[in-house]
Parts: sequence; C-alpha cells; structure tokens
Amino acid sequence: MGREPWLRLAALVLLLDTGGPALAETAGRAQLWQLCRGQDGADADKTIESCSAIIDAGDEPPEQLWRAYNNRGVALARQDDHEGALEDFDEALKLAPDSAVALFNRGSSLVELGLYEAALDDLEKLLALAPLHPGGHNGRGRALYHLKRYDEAVADFDEALRERPGDPQILVNRGNALGARGEVARAEADYDQALKQEPELASAWRGRCWVHATRGDAAAALPECDKAQALEPREPLILASRGIARLRLGEIQPAIGDLDAALALNEEHAAALFARGVARLRSGDIEGGNEDIDTARDLQDDIDAEMARYGVRP
Repeated sequence: MGREPWLRLAALVLLLDTGGPALAETAGRAQLWQLCRGQDGADADKTIESCSAIIDAGDEPPEQLWRAYNNRGVALARQDDHEGALEDFDEALKLAPDSAVALFNRGSSLVELGLYEAALDDLEKLLALAPLHPGGHNGRGRALYHLKRYDEAVADFDEALRERPGDPQILVNRGNALGARGEVARAEADYDQALKQEPELASAWRGRCWVHATRGDAAAALPECDKAQALEPREPLILASRGIARLRLGEIQPAIGDLDAALALNEEHAAALFARGVARLRSGDIEGGNEDIDTARDLQDDIDAEMARYGVRP
C-alpha cells in the first residue's frame, strides 16, 4: 500500500481539563487536583504522579474521575508516551463519552501513532459535538493530510485559519498540504507568512526545504535545507529533501551523502531509498541502485509515481 506523506505535520498541543471538584474532601486531595490540572508549577512527572494518586484512590465519581485520566494522558503524551496516553484517553472516554477535550486529545494521539482512520473518527465526532472547538479543524486536517486527502485537509486548515487567523503552525500545515498537491507558490506564501511571525520556526523551514527540493527550485532548496538542518540536526526528512534537491541538480555524490545520512536515521524512508537508488545508478553502481529501488518499492507501492512527480526517475 502507499504510505502516508513523508513530510509530517507538527504535533498538536493537547488539552488539560482544568475542571474538578469545587470543594475537595481534604486539603491533601485539593492539592492533588491542583497538580493533576497542571497548576502550581506541576511538570509532567508531577501531573502523572498526582493524577495517578487520584485514580488509585478509587473514590472519585465518574464525572470527576475522567478528568484525572485525561490529564494524566496529556502528561504522558508530553513525554512522547502516546501509547500510554491513548490508554488513559480511552478510560476518560469510557467515563465521559461526549467529552470534547478527551476526544480531541485521543484523536491527536492517534495521529501521532499513525492510526489516522481512528483519529478521523474521533475528530469527526468532536466537530459534530463542538463545531467551534479551537483545535477541531486543524486536528481533522492533520488526519486527512496523512490519509492523502489533501483537498479536504486544505479545506479544514482554511477553516482553522478563519478561527485562528495567522496561526503560524496552521499556516505550515496548510502549506504542506498545498505543496503535496503541487501548489508550490501557495505553499511558499503560507511558509513565508508563518516565518514572518516566527523566523526560527523549524517546521516552516522544513516545509520550504521540502517543497523546493521536490516540486520547485532545487537550487533554492539548498540554503533552506541548511537552515532547517541547523534547527533540527537529526531530522531525516530534511536530509532526504536536500539529497533529492542535489540529485535533481546533478550533484550525485553530495546527494548520496545526504541520503545515506537520512537513511542512517530512518532506514525505511522509501523516498530516500528510491532517490539514493537513482543516484547510485547514475554513479555507475547498478547493483546497489537497483537494490535500493527494489527496497523502496517493497516499502511503498506507489513510490515510482510519487518520485516521478518530483522529477526523479531511474
């Protein structure tokens, strides 16, 4: 099957629920709820500890207990434990099936775990329950983007920008979706608008690097990829993009160097494998080139069509 787009979208900021008992039974329980809500300077570890104490006590009513599960899930997600977070959001939604906060959070974690259809289900339900939810359209747009439903994703990002005009990360998300459907000029405009507000926004530089490397002016991509790499030194997508730009420019050995570096960080990056295969063929390494291209095809069955859109063919 064809894989998701290889330019990922930035993770959403998950939402703590700041509700809770108006009056706790004891001063100690009141302090636990404060920390479970992320207040009083609580970091992720302290939030997890405090929410766990509330959950383990087993004496909160369901209309309060879901908040502890939700907030512990948010703290786990902040530590990149999205599987643990998903378990907590599942528990929260068993107790409060129509919680917009928990639906948004679970949908966002499902996107991070690559479970895009399930994420879309949650985010569709969220928007049916709360059409004006501040992250709903951006969240659904992310799921649609990763499902390669780019027209729908752009429509959701358009709506998200009507709700939050000029938001830099939503602009980058829309730019990525526009770039994926070949609208380079509009993608550039979104990245530029984001960078006017946040000149060091890594995702915007990554997007400019990618869209020029694969769809636009490959020479222009090189300084943008250098800037992106300075901000994210171990990001394989940037190295792969720069490698593709160099391949398109005929810089075969530098391209192979970048693609080697990308694959050292992510050995299953189908586009990087395919591009390195083409570069190896052009350098005279027929056996190595064919091996890379065959591996890329095993990983992604539509890789030839995708790379042809970037002007990269064996």
